[in-house]
Amino acid sequence: MKFAHAASALIVSFMLAVAVGAAEEKKADEKKADTTKPAVKQAENPLPALFKGLNLSDEQKVKAEELNKEFSAKTKGIIEKMEAVLTDEQKKARDEAAKKAVAAGKKGREISEAVSAALKLTDEQKTKLQEIGKEMAPLQRDFMGKVLALLTPEQQEQLKERFQGKKTPPKSE
Repeated sequence: MKFAHAASALIVSFMLAVAVGAAEEKKADEKKADTTKPAVKQAENPLPALFKGLNLSDEQKVKAEELNKEFSAKTKGIIEKMEAVLTDEQKKARDEAAKKAVAAGKKGREISEAVSAALKLTDEQKTKLQEIGKEMAPLQRDFMGKVLALLTPEQQEQLKERFQGKKTPPKSE
């Protein structure tokens, strides 16, 4: 039961990431992009939010970006498989629900719940997404272990304190 709930949460979070990424991409297309900075969507790069307030060194920032590129490359195919499970109508409903939730000031779990409700997944789709999600879990654990290895013990402690009381705190390896 716990695994199914965790897998569902994982799946919804990646569906949300894709939706928010699509919304950000549309927003970026509407505005002229600043060519002095690389356009990195928040959905593809969760590190700025994760590292907020940790005062990373320049070396840590470079290594973190390298890890993010590695993780993005490894997960691209998995995310594409997840996308293939959804109908065009579900993708549109997901995108609209994410956009509406963000505009309403919702964060994290509230956005995920709104997206999950909008998807209206069939049992078959839930099963397929859970199976695909099993491919993502070891990659996420590996990524988080490598990210934590970049941090000083003080930074790791700060990050752990930030996740106190949440269901899925980062784990150091």
